[in-house]
Order: sequence, then C-alpha cells, then structure tokens
Amino acid sequence: MYVNDPSVCKKVRSILENVPGVAEVLDREGKRKHHIHHRRSGDFVLIADQQSWFTYYYWLDDARAPDFARIVDIHRKPGYDPVEMFMNPADPLVKLKAGFKLLKKNSASVT
Repeated sequence: MYVNDPSVCKKVRSILENVPGVAEVLDREGKRKHHIHHRRSGDFVLIADQQSWFTYYYWLDDARAPDFARIVDIHRKPGYDPVEMFMNPADPLVKLKAGFKLLKKNSASVT
C-alpha cells in the first residue's frame, strides 16, 4: 500500500490495523523482518488473517469489469485471484471454454 502524504502514515496505519480481515500491517521495519523491504514495496504491506484474502477488484459494476476480470491473465491484472483456481460446475460449457482458452494461447505461441 502506498500513501501519498507521509504526514498521515500514522493515521492510515491506525485505520488499516482496525480493518476486519487484516492480521498485520508491516511498516518499513516489519517488511525488513520478513525480508520484503525494497523500493517498490510501498509504505505498508498488509497481511490477511487466515479467514480472509485481499481482492484486486476495483470496479463496482460487473458490466464495466475489464476484459481480464474473468480469466487467468497474470501479466495484465494487478493481482492474483484465488477464485481463478475454480471452475463453475453449473456451467455446462466450462470445460469447453477452458480448452478454447488453452488452444488460443497455444496457437498464439506457435505463430
């Protein structure tokens, strides 16, 4: 997490520590302790508790979701979504759709 105004870091940290699902807020020293402190690690790193995870979804309306919202595309999206590990068994075409995506990917790498 990045904070634009360093003068409010203490206040932001206090708010983050009270967000349900946040187990730990790592500042510079905490990031060093976990060996993840580098210039692009932001002001804080949030660690979710065991019953939570953080989502990258930044859209509120599914009709306005980006094209990568429902597919595995690790190079264009800002985060990893554990939901991508599952297929909807109620969708009769789910395996066909997955196969088509793989075929498309493989044919693109051949050309």
